[in-house]
Amino acid sequence: MIEILNRADIQNVKDEKIKEYLEYSFKRLPNNFEYPEYGYFVVIETIQELESNSIKLSKINLPSIDNGLFDFVELVEIQNEIVEVVILYDNDYGVSFIIPMSILDESHKERLKGYIL
Repeated sequence: MIEILNRADIQNVKDEKIKEYLEYSFKRLPNNFEYPEYGYFVVIETIQELESNSIKLSKINLPSIDNGLFDFVELVEIQNEIVEVVILYDNDYGVSFIIPMSILDESHKERLKGYIL
């Protein structure tokens, strides 16, 4: 799991497709979006990172997939085999998980379909 707390953190990501997606995502943020105070991106490298008891991030703790994470999904976008899952926690704070499609199993893919734009 790689938290992208500023644009320079993109360099910590090894996958070139994900780096490109993050650059694209930064460009489409509204000018008045205070990053990371309002929310930020998190690159998920293995599905196990979402299946733990609690997802501990530096700015927020979220429940795992098995403990209610899907209750906070706002929308899902898929582009070039990359899935962006936008989580809105307490109607106040946003986290976008950037996930390679290849790490998701069929049950996760099926569940996420209901949130696609």
